[in-house]
Amino acid sequence: MKPVIKSKQMLFVILQIILYAVFLTLDFMGRSIRFSNYIKFCMIIVCFCYVLFSRKSMDKGILFCLRAALFFTVISDLFILILDYYIYGVSTFIIVQQLYDIRLLLIRSKIKDTTKLFFAYLLHLFIKIGVASVICILLFASGVTLDALLIITTFYFVSLLYNVWMSVITARLNPRCHGNILYAVGMILFLLCDINVGLFNLTGYIALSPTVCDIIETVSGMLMWTFYAPAQALIAISSDFTIRQTEQK
Repeated sequence: MKPVIKSKQMLFVILQIILYAVFLTLDFMGRSIRFSNYIKFCMIIVCFCYVLFSRKSMDKGILFCLRAALFFTVISDLFILILDYYIYGVSTFIIVQQLYDIRLLLIRSKIKDTTKLFFAYLLHLFIKIGVASVICILLFASGVTLDALLIITTFYFVSLLYNVWMSVITARLNPRCHGNILYAVGMILFLLCDINVGLFNLTGYIALSPTVCDIIETVSGMLMWTFYAPAQALIAISSDFTIRQTEQK
């Protein structure tokens, strides 16, 4: 079953490509960085609006989780990209990943009972907290200074890794659902973005030579949004194909 591209989807894709090309050009040339950041933020708002005004799916819970996740994504990028409040931005990104966890739970298990869903998510949450705690202990034991930002970032990254893994599994189990595939690719790009965010901030925790620091910061600084912008666009547009597949079952 092939996905049908409609005018709304085409306009969304064209607009995202234009904005993507503009900010990449500005970043590559090193000009108007502030203006480039506003373009990036605009792209995230467009993604949220696209999902917000999508048709309601048969499973309202799945669509609600995606809408709420993209809403908190807008808030996160406002904190990080525009206001430079990193600890608040990472904290709201944690909420994003928890919503994606619940969304994947709903897609995979089709749990209808709210209590069962809550306990299934709670189990995932405890596992993620446990893994993040072990990582923080190992970092501390290796001499890395732990601060609030590093601790919550560790938990965020564990949550992201889990969601990437589960989104890929979900897509493989139902390869005919194009929405699941687009979503999985979007989550992989999301992960690649955050790997570069981690590399960019690596110099704050590990002593490296100035030359190596400059190379890492330059390359990773460019790659962050090179991956992040298409990730959010794919996650947003996946809702349309997921809805259509659901309605046709």
